[in-house]
Amino acid sequence: MDLNSCGCPGKILRVDLEREELSEEAISLETGRDFIGGAGLGAKVLYGEVPPDVQWSDPRNRLIFATGPLNGLKVAGTGAFSVVTKGPLTNGAASSQANGYFGAYLRFSGYDAVIVQGAARRWLYLYVHDGTAEVRDAAFLVGKDTIENEELIKKELGKGEREMSVFGIGDSSVQAAKAKARGYRTFKSFTTMTYILTDK
Repeated sequence: MDLNSCGCPGKILRVDLEREELSEEAISLETGRDFIGGAGLGAKVLYGEVPPDVQWSDPRNRLIFATGPLNGLKVAGTGAFSVVTKGPLTNGAASSQANGYFGAYLRFSGYDAVIVQGAARRWLYLYVHDGTAEVRDAAFLVGKDTIENEELIKKELGKGEREMSVFGIGDSSVQAAKAKARGYRTFKSFTTMTYILTDK
């Protein structure tokens, strides 16, 4: 028995921004049972891959977008997904959640989680669709807000995809930036995620 037989994709998408490389990893049944939900899976990855001496701004930090086992079901209150990282306010583990379609559509695309690592050398965005993923040039999104990002991405892709974007940033040190999913779903604890999202 594996996670896929339990209705979960059982896969993680790893994104190395510095190398602009993508890879897939299987989630064991044991991990799926012991670390339930997006926050649980994110915590396992964070504590397993980021040493205590790594600072929040270090490219070796991880930014983990993770879904829960009920994402995608037609059940009220199951739409939340989590983002886990080492945050800038305490330099300790931080987790935040948001609702909307992003978590469900990530799972429909074949992944339980996305792990982002490294520091990009240029502006990029991640496109995930039907079990495939690619990093694409995002220079045309620089300086735009969330709503503009959504419309520009839809125009480039020629379809109404669900997206995750960051707006309100001038550089990686602006605390007022927010992470939003599909234009209006704001993370509950966005201040702990601001620097990480913009620093990557």
